[in-house]
Amino acid sequence: MQRTLWWVVATAGCGAAAADVEAPAPVSGRVLEAGCGTTYDTLQAAVNAAVSGDAIDVCPGTYDERVTVAGKQLTLRSTGGAAVTTLNGAGWGGALVVRAGADVTVDGLTIVNGRADVGGDLSCSDSALQLRNSVLSAGRATRGAGLGAVNCTGVVEANTFEGDDAWWSGGGAYVQGAGLVIRNNVFRG
Repeated sequence: MQRTLWWVVATAGCGAAAADVEAPAPVSGRVLEAGCGTTYDTLQAAVNAAVSGDAIDVCPGTYDERVTVAGKQLTLRSTGGAAVTTLNGAGWGGALVVRAGADVTVDGLTIVNGRADVGGDLSCSDSALQLRNSVLSAGRATRGAGLGAVNCTGVVEANTFEGDDAWWSGGGAYVQGAGLVIRNNVFRG
């Protein structure tokens, strides 16, 4: 598969740095909408209705729910960007869980207030993950309060991890097993 490289300017502190960021792969299936005044009021309802290859356009707003993607190839992308599109786990459990052989692209979401053993805000196990242009914040976990990844492949780039609190290890991110590339992210607090 051919991918296009984009130039992204990321700032941390006072300086700026350019980084290569791969463009998300084109969607091969349908495009569903979540929270746009359409059939799917919740992100989980759209995920449940989706089939592998579909994309879910997530409209701006705050989604107070936990979302699980298992065994599907899906793209979850914000139509307004991370500044206006939030998945709030509200401390009930992992805010976004990717498992059971799923292949998920997440682009432009803020994921907050997740709470789990591994991966408070975002947990990935035995799956593939592309995480870009997102913010993971205020997660709580034993390991990986922002991102907890066990036996996951893919790329985590151009994200911000902030204010995540792990009781044991990996406040921002915890990765076990080879295959997940983490590059050009900002970790703070």
